Amino acid sequence: MEKYSPLKVLKYVPRFALFVFKQFPSARLAALIATFGVLLEYAALSVMLPLVGPSAQGGKVSILVVQIWRDIAIWLTLPDESRTWLWIFILLLGFRISIGFMQTAMNTW
Repeated sequence: MEKYSPLKVLKYVPRFALFVFKQFPSARLAALIATFGVLLEYAALSVMLPLVGPSAQGGKVSILVVQIWRDIAIWLTLPDESRTWLWIFILLLGFRISIGFMQTAMNTW
């Protein structure tokens, strides 16, 4: 019996994914739902940055993320307060849970 190494197995992953997407069209939708769920998760977690205050916002990326969320809050005419960020976090996390349920249902189907 031939011994497989992880590198040999990884070589076949693109071919396997192409086979799955061709044979099972619903797999495309499942992958899209999973990607959207991950993006919602990152968005929900990034809303926590305005809550931690200026002491933890040392990096350029975190300052940029905070500014983006503040611009979104201004666009939605919401105050720049802790409760705004908490409600946005809860809302995004609720959407993430709903998308996760849809992903589970899609994968089961």
